[in-house]
Amino acid sequence: RKGISVVVMANSKEGTNVSPEIVEYKSFRDPSTDVGDLIEEVKAKVDATKNREKIKGKVDALILTPKAVAELVFPLLSHAVSRENQFRGKSPLRQGMQVNEGLKVFDDPTLQDSVYSRSFDGEGQGSRINVVIDKEVKGFLSNWFWALKSKSEHTASASRSYLTTPGISPSNLVIEHKDLLESGENYLVVDQVQGVHTSNFDTGEFSVTAPVAWFSKDMKGVRDVIITGNLVDLLRGIEAEGKERKLVDNVLSGELLIRGLHVS
Repeated sequence: RKGISVVVMANSKEGTNVSPEIVEYKSFRDPSTDVGDLIEEVKAKVDATKNREKIKGKVDALILTPKAVAELVFPLLSHAVSRENQFRGKSPLRQGMQVNEGLKVFDDPTLQDSVYSRSFDGEGQGSRINVVIDKEVKGFLSNWFWALKSKSEHTASASRSYLTTPGISPSNLVIEHKDLLESGENYLVVDQVQGVHTSNFDTGEFSVTAPVAWFSKDMKGVRDVIITGNLVDLLRGIEAEGKERKLVDNVLSGELLIRGLHVS
């Protein structure tokens, strides 16, 4: 299957003031896909982060853009929903755990324009949609070995390269919330994060920096933002999603309004 990826990077320099590097990217299958929106997004975000200030006061809620969801939530969640990690006690999620009344997360290998979609998995098994969270934890993703080992359902979620044995990986994670995000509040918007690799994936705990962030009403950039929390609290703290969903890498999500994380 063919796939195309486009990356646009830019920042601003005025005297000794250098803004953070903005990175926008898109992967798709259709060669006629318009990528002009990437340039406009980069321009807007460079303008928003030219002159950044430190956060003043307490931040009770924040918005993760679809890109930030792909950068922060996907690595933690893909580890947590692996049947191998659940079986070994290395996942913060448990079967039947109550998560969020409005939240649904599923793995969909059939998304039309995703370069990560597949008709069969790394072991040749026919792909299917797998629901992992629907209010509560419904299940975990598995390959043949870990389905047999754990005496659980095989979900055709094997992933491998030509040099490795089959592991377990989502194809496209879709994150939905039943409540829509209302405009009007001046929320902190986080668009890029750094440091996810330092997280404790077994417990879901993380502490990341947000080099690209601003307040939603006035588009005023902020700096030195640190976000601390854990995956379970993050999922439980999702209160609403934006009206427009966007596919970033292999995550389809809207903007997510989240409470309960520590922002400093």
